[in-house]
Amino acid sequence: MLTRQMLVDAQREIERRIHLRLRQEAGRLPEKALASGQYLDHPDYDQRGLYGTAATMCVLARRATSDPAVAEQVSKLLYYVVNRSQAERAAVSGTLYRELVGRRIRLQRTDVFRMADIGFAVSFVTPAATGRTEALALVQKTLDGARLDPAGYAVGVEEAPRTLSPPPTPFAAWRRTICPPGRRTGATCAST
Repeated sequence: MLTRQMLVDAQREIERRIHLRLRQEAGRLPEKALASGQYLDHPDYDQRGLYGTAATMCVLARRATSDPAVAEQVSKLLYYVVNRSQAERAAVSGTLYRELVGRRIRLQRTDVFRMADIGFAVSFVTPAATGRTEALALVQKTLDGARLDPAGYAVGVEEAPRTLSPPPTPFAAWRRTICPPGRRTGATCAST
């Protein structure tokens, strides 16, 4: 039987692993940025990106209103989302950026799945957080760019040819319910 204590213990372990990952990443990116990888069970795996950063934001956002250090981490995670290209360019070699990282960032910035995850994570962040409005605007731009009226959404903006893809449509619709039209940015967007 799954008990409340088991869930609390699992949550604490996830938070512990997130903090370990953030300590590892802190020196790898410019001072204003922070990111996380999605593989918390493999601390030696040198990886960071939007999925891990979104998950980290979800976990940390609860405490960001009462803990200034956590609030700063969340702001740095938001900075990474909005300024990922500049942060990664400063963190990796020029060759690695040109051959792999830059291309990956361009593709992922237009990926409905990744950006819906970011939108979901940002919805947990207090409206007062630095970078929240910019992150929501980036998510909205991706979703608007992938929209194929009236049927649904493509997987990404750069998809060629752009065709309806059933899987991203519920993700995009779900994201829009978190922050519906007319309430998409700033303090007016729901933070539930």
